[in-house]
Amino acid sequence: MAGEKESSCIDSLAGRLSIREIAAHLTPFVAGNGHGLRAYHKLLDLTAPLLPRSVVNDSIKRGQRLVHSWFGALRRPSSRPKGKVMPSGVARADIERFVGMPISDLSLYEHALRHRSVFRGLVTTGTESNERLEFLGDAILGAAVADRLYAEFPGSSEGFLTRMRANLVNGQVLADYARALHLGPLILMSENTARSEGRENPTILADAFEAMVGALYIDLGFGAARRFVFRVIDQLVDLESLSVQRNNFKSLLLEYVQARGWAQPSYSVAAEEGPSHDRRFTIDVLVEGTSRGRGLAGSKKQAEQLAAREALDALQHEEVAARRKASTEKVKTS
Repeated sequence: MAGEKESSCIDSLAGRLSIREIAAHLTPFVAGNGHGLRAYHKLLDLTAPLLPRSVVNDSIKRGQRLVHSWFGALRRPSSRPKGKVMPSGVARADIERFVGMPISDLSLYEHALRHRSVFRGLVTTGTESNERLEFLGDAILGAAVADRLYAEFPGSSEGFLTRMRANLVNGQVLADYARALHLGPLILMSENTARSEGRENPTILADAFEAMVGALYIDLGFGAARRFVFRVIDQLVDLESLSVQRNNFKSLLLEYVQARGWAQPSYSVAAEEGPSHDRRFTIDVLVEGTSRGRGLAGSKKQAEQLAAREALDALQHEEVAARRKASTEKVKTS
């Protein structure tokens, strides 16, 4: 009887409320009683006509996953799929050990572990690898870290918080997180990429880490993703020590030029070389229209940091030299 009540409630809401509003109405049923799951699946059946046509045409499953992201944290253990190992070899136990909590949809995490090298030589739509989940995870990771920093440093400025966040989510640091949590052995990649030390490649590790955050968000909601990110920070980062370090050279260069009323520095790719699993990027940074630094690294972000560091060193050196020259001339004329 209770199940019929929830279903009729959803039917009556479907014609006049948005998907988010239906979600809000359904929450008490899902959280409050065992029949809520029946209504929850009823909502999934209603997803298609309520979502934009482009989403429906793409895939009903993706629409359902959107709803899962809103309700994930409320899902009951009884609704978890029973599969323990995917055909690819991705095991539920390994994923739950990595994220530190029970998961629901194992296939999401398998998707998050698929490096694009698996599909080399095959005709694909571009959605089979972990790159879309990486895109999502990057945003969720940034939001979770911002949330933590905002609470941790209540008296700090926006500029300080921005620098701290950059120090916690840059590619090299994410690769370090992935290594510490032994993510490399779980990543699905081609044999050639694996033989080329792909499981130690900082870019591959960082991308997979972000993709796993994205999968966790879709599967269990933002609260679960935030708990995972907080746990990683607590285990691997000394926030107090990091707060006194100043090694984000892009931010330091930006502060330097803004203090002098100059335009923001601009970064451009001067060269891109090497195979896909071992790319090397050369980045130039322009300050006031003049090239001031160049960086070479395995990722664009790291190359930009090196270019910014070189530019900052050059500008500071020139400024010191100019001050010395002006001081010397003043002495001569006095």
